[in-house]
Amino acid sequence: MIAGLIQLVCFNLAGEAVVTLLGVNFPGALAGMLLMLAVMCVCGRIAPDVEQVSGAILRRIGLVFVPSAVGVSLHMDTLLREGAIVVVAIVGGTSCALIASAWLYYLAQREKQP
Repeated sequence: MIAGLIQLVCFNLAGEAVVTLLGVNFPGALAGMLLMLAVMCVCGRIAPDVEQVSGAILRRIGLVFVPSAVGVSLHMDTLLREGAIVVVAIVGGTSCALIASAWLYYLAQREKQP
């Protein structure tokens, strides 16, 4: 299990290093995950140690949401006061993302057709 955790940390550090060396504005942790995905695709499997650690982390993923739930309960009056704005922003942002995705899909499909 320790070996899997070390591998995850190493990929995270590698991603941070790549982002820093290239000087790009990109999350290093995400770059590390992409590096790990590339290695898994090349190897054709997930390392058993990494799978074991990942499973343990995912089983406890609910703990990540505890701080946000506390934050929501602390700022409930603000959310109630400005809830309509939040709902409009969420619905509007989601609608824009869906429309943009559908439009890009349409353009990609149009390019593929002879």
